[in-house]
Amino acid sequence: MIVDATLVEQQCSEGKVVVAANPQGEVCLVQKGGGGEVDALVLLRCVEMAVGQVRELGKKVDGALEADAEKRDKGGISRELRADNER
Repeated sequence: MIVDATLVEQQCSEGKVVVAANPQGEVCLVQKGGGGEVDALVLLRCVEMAVGQVRELGKKVDGALEADAEKRDKGGISRELRADNER
C-alpha cells in the first residue's frame, strides 16, 4: 500500500482506493477506481491507515494553530476577551 503515490507509482498501479476520514475516526468516503480487485481485509487496512494518517495530521494542525494563537496573543489579552473569562 502506498499513501500519496508519486506519478511513477500511479502509472504502475492497477487501481486506486481513496479513503477520507475526519479526526474523530469517522470514515467519510471510500472510493475505488481504476479496475482491479481489492480484498476486503486489504480495504479495511487501507481505512485503518487513512484514519491513522488523519489523526496524525489533525494533531499537527491543532499544534500549529495553538502555537500561532500563543504567538498572536501578546500580553494575554485573548484570555480577557473570551466570553468564558472571570469578569
